[in-house]
Amino acid sequence: MKSVPGDSLDLLNPPRLDKQAIKKFFNRAAKCYDNAAILHEEVENRLLERLQYIRHRPETIVDIGCGTGRGVHGLQKTYPRARVFAADIAFEMLSQARSRFRLLSKKRLVTADMERLPLASQSFDLVFSSLAMPWCNDVGTTMKEFARISRPGGLLMFSSFGPGTLYELADSWQMMDAHPHVHQFVDMHDVGDAMLAAGFAQPVV
Repeated sequence: MKSVPGDSLDLLNPPRLDKQAIKKFFNRAAKCYDNAAILHEEVENRLLERLQYIRHRPETIVDIGCGTGRGVHGLQKTYPRARVFAADIAFEMLSQARSRFRLLSKKRLVTADMERLPLASQSFDLVFSSLAMPWCNDVGTTMKEFARISRPGGLLMFSSFGPGTLYELADSWQMMDAHPHVHQFVDMHDVGDAMLAAGFAQPVV
């Protein structure tokens, strides 16, 4: 995480994430990522399960921050007739996804920053993203991108961590100094406001 000048923690202007460092980290971790991503797998599975209760039959789907492709595989099983695309900031993550799940063609793999998606407007009936949101710098910008690529009547399904995540570690560090050492997760109320501002209707967070 790249720090900003200043001696105290400004909660309204948190340190910006270094996207190049994030990309480098996930490229290096791609081959062994799943060995340690137990929590991520559980959250993603629960998100996929919730789709079973939603009356929505998408023709085109994109998984933003797809990682090694577990979610993509689950989406293909849930919607076997849909065209599923995979996007991630790390090319090596996409390579792992393609090697594991042969149904993915190169044309459906997109190396992309979720805040600047190289995807056509109104392209997807379902935008899916599991625990990728903490890696964006601006939730409002990200939600606007999700809204831009969504078709009218489309569905956004995502998961993220809340501000109480890792609070014990954050509290411990604050006893040492005023600098941020733990990622600052966005409050879900702010996420809901960002969704409404982006044009999403009836957000449930």
